Amino acid sequence: MHGLARKGIRIQRGRDIEVLESLTVGEVMQTEVTTLRESDSLASAADVFMRTRHHGLPVVNHVGELVGILTVQDVERVQTNGGVVNQTVGEVCTRELLVTYPDETIGAALRQMGARDIGRLPVVARDNPRQLMGVLRRTDLVRAYDIALTRRATMRHRAHQVRLGAVSGVTVDEVVVEANAPCANQRVSQVKWPRDSVIATLRRGQRVIIPHGDTLLKPGDVLVIAVEGEARETIHQLCARDGLTGSSSIAVK
Repeated sequence: MHGLARKGIRIQRGRDIEVLESLTVGEVMQTEVTTLRESDSLASAADVFMRTRHHGLPVVNHVGELVGILTVQDVERVQTNGGVVNQTVGEVCTRELLVTYPDETIGAALRQMGARDIGRLPVVARDNPRQLMGVLRRTDLVRAYDIALTRRATMRHRAHQVRLGAVSGVTVDEVVVEANAPCANQRVSQVKWPRDSVIATLRRGQRVIIPHGDTLLKPGDVLVIAVEGEARETIHQLCARDGLTGSSSIAVK
């Protein structure tokens, strides 16, 4: 699982698996899938591998049903053993398949891939294991991890908004720091925030940050600010492009 290891994702780490349990295979699988036919020659399959740069592809029969998977290693093994290049894909492909389903969690799929050290899983319909829905690859798992972390950070961010919004008389705003805003590229302590306001949290990509005076505000940062009265308009001016009102924000009352 080299691609995952580079991102620090290891199936032995329970926290990473827990993060990936929040996503399903259907949310990240590739639905536009290159396939091979049983009747294709190994020579033509090798050409497809070179063109697509995939290391493994699903094999289907004449009616498009999933019957196996062929990998670059399968082709190399035949060549090494003196096999005939005009052998068909159906004669060489693996037919005992590990599969996953659109409603299965990414964590469950990752465990399967890790246990067998395979780089891809065909995704099939629950009620028809021959119906190919897509393919889940290692690169999709890396992307899934990023999506899951962002989703978790967003949920924490929203939960904090709800807790703050429960305070009577306080408006909670989610405000995006826009490019060229007065507060952009300034440290929190350098900005003249209105007295009746408090920056509660800052979301930057996958991270939720409790800002301090030396925290540098960057374009794209999402601030959760508890504010009272007329201070709200000032906050929006500080975060809007060129200090103009009408910046994108969501008010939670």
